[in-house]
Amino acid sequence: RAFRLSVSIGAAPIDVSAQHSGELFWRAENSCRLAKQQGGARVVVYRRGDAELANSETDLSWGEEILGALDQGRFELYAQRVMDLTDTKPPAYEILLRLRTSDGSVVSPDRFLPAARRYGLMNAIDRHVMRLVLRYFADTPAMQQNCDYVAVNLSGASLCDDSFISFLLPALARTGVDPRKLCFELTESEALYDFSAAREMVGRLHASGYRVFLDDFGNGFTSFHYLRNFQVVGLKLDESYIRHLDRKPFNQAIVSSIARICDSLGLEFVAEGLESIGELEVLKRFGVRRAQGFLFHRPEPLLKALAPR
Repeated sequence: RAFRLSVSIGAAPIDVSAQHSGELFWRAENSCRLAKQQGGARVVVYRRGDAELANSETDLSWGEEILGALDQGRFELYAQRVMDLTDTKPPAYEILLRLRTSDGSVVSPDRFLPAARRYGLMNAIDRHVMRLVLRYFADTPAMQQNCDYVAVNLSGASLCDDSFISFLLPALARTGVDPRKLCFELTESEALYDFSAAREMVGRLHASGYRVFLDDFGNGFTSFHYLRNFQVVGLKLDESYIRHLDRKPFNQAIVSSIARICDSLGLEFVAEGLESIGELEVLKRFGVRRAQGFLFHRPEPLLKALAPR
């Protein structure tokens, strides 16, 4: 059997604009990646001001910012309430991550997570977040007293890493968290490079009493595949189906159908991105019992969100 080979080369000139040798290697690596993206069998030389390479440089700077935040404790936990539309349960809370940059500004995950995924930092971030969450559980009784449960997102990288569950389960046991008060969210759009390992990890969490939700359900092509193969207790429908729900018959048909599927399978259904009374009324008409969005609560620092009102 014959194989056709090609070579992609990335090069970076050694000059005074690079602050250290690591930056030179980053530039060469990003140039090589760009050569591959452009079809391979070519050489890309780093040039300052190149628009495509500038995007990679932005990722590089965020990678360095993330490493600094991990070392210096500059990641902060925010939360958003998940409301019970039947008024029979206290609110739940989804944990949201923010990064305080070296200049003091606070940025949301859409700014830094792409770089974290590219440079393999998601596992380190997930571990850091779990340490923070468990510390809050240990030090703040309100974490368990003032809410139905707290939800934490796990990345695909962590779900596919055997060492992560070996870190997580003992940490949970040491903290003594009531499994009914902590659940995990698996985002459908997260790449799972080892589906079997991810399924096994979700199964181990489920066997230990922790609940798992599918987040951003309907945002990709694998929603029902995940629903069929993972031991989950519920799903969170992507906000794109909730936006202007009261004015979009197609979205209403989707939401109504998913609500019926959840009822049939005994799954919890959470609607994300709720912003108007009209949308809320449609959700109630379809029997949806939980929702979150700016209509109820804008994300705020965790302790402030959990404070009695």
